[in-house]
Amino acid sequence: MQIFIMDMFLVGVGIILSTAFLASIIHFVASALFRRNSKDSFKNMSNTLQKNWRGISGQSKSKP
Repeated sequence: MQIFIMDMFLVGVGIILSTAFLASIIHFVASALFRRNSKDSFKNMSNTLQKNWRGISGQSKSKP
């Protein structure tokens, strides 16, 4: 009877742990597979928004 209770306890702990970490595992796998081209999307959007901003002195930024 003790072995049965121990087995049920281990199965329960396994189910709870797999449920708890399933979302983070799926997120990691999905981001590795489907987000290859969008790694710099925040940087690119920020650069396009700031392209025509003026500097502190009121002059346009000149990029080499």
